[in-house]
Amino acid sequence: MARVRNQQPSDELYRVLFDALPVSLQVVDRDGFIVAVNPFHLEHMGRGNTKDSDYLGQRITERKSIVAAGLAEDYGKVLAGTPFARDEVYFPAVSGGGEGYSNILGVPLKHGDEIVGAVFISEDVTDFKRAKNTLHRANATLQAQMQELVAQADLREQAIRDPLTSLYNRRYLAETFDRELLRAERDHHQVALIMIDVDRFKHINDRFGHDTGDVVLKNLAGQLARQTRASDLVFRLGGDELLVVLLNATENGALKRAELYRKTFHESVLPGTKTRPTLSLGIALFPAMGRTSAEILAAADHALYQSKRQGRNRSTLFTPEPDPQITAEG
Repeated sequence: MARVRNQQPSDELYRVLFDALPVSLQVVDRDGFIVAVNPFHLEHMGRGNTKDSDYLGQRITERKSIVAAGLAEDYGKVLAGTPFARDEVYFPAVSGGGEGYSNILGVPLKHGDEIVGAVFISEDVTDFKRAKNTLHRANATLQAQMQELVAQADLREQAIRDPLTSLYNRRYLAETFDRELLRAERDHHQVALIMIDVDRFKHINDRFGHDTGDVVLKNLAGQLARQTRASDLVFRLGGDELLVVLLNATENGALKRAELYRKTFHESVLPGTKTRPTLSLGIALFPAMGRTSAEILAAADHALYQSKRQGRNRSTLFTPEPDPQITAEG
């Protein structure tokens, strides 16, 4: 059986390691004078413009590069026994090398309890630092662009939303409605319109105040948002007139949805009262009841006033018949 000899590394082996390590090494004596610099430091940190004589015998804390980097005090503390480490230290273009960044480690060398010197290890991270800075700048630019896009999106939302109810407004209806009808015609789908009006809304405002009227509209908007599919569209056209556009709908489905809106709304009460408000609703389907956006909107509006004429608090499917004048009371 082979025996492993207990042998200390030779000075020659230490020298091989010192010369081969791919980091910059500077060894100093107890007084801080440089006694050794490895080849990697001369070739890499000095950009090939320095030699041993530019370092040996100089006090490391007094070298221009160390002073310019603000490390003299920290290097001195290493010689007093305190290890030192710092990342991405900036070195100006002094002492024969170009400017750059290094990770620095300083370690006291001891013989027993006595400090006999120190070794300072430098890793050039200039390329990494510059790449990181480039990435940070790119991220900052991207963040600024994203913030600009968000700001533009916010302005866009403000332009197409009703400020009281947060529903889409008449402007957005004009932008999107014809497009949705064309898509429905292409895909052979029906589109149902439910025109909604709060019964006697003027009376609510006059008797209970406009704040109460605003609460009624906001509560109704919230209800419609909860009870309408995400793929459908809800608009406030003005005053107390709202419109729900059901995409890919059926006549029966539209009638059921209108009744759900009406019954749920009638379960609520006006704030601070026992009064239960009601809705009148008119329903029309594209393309059966109108071939253009103007025609189908007019049909839904006509059906709404049919509900008014028949006593309010009801849903009515459009039928092409004359509709008497409705009083201003609504």
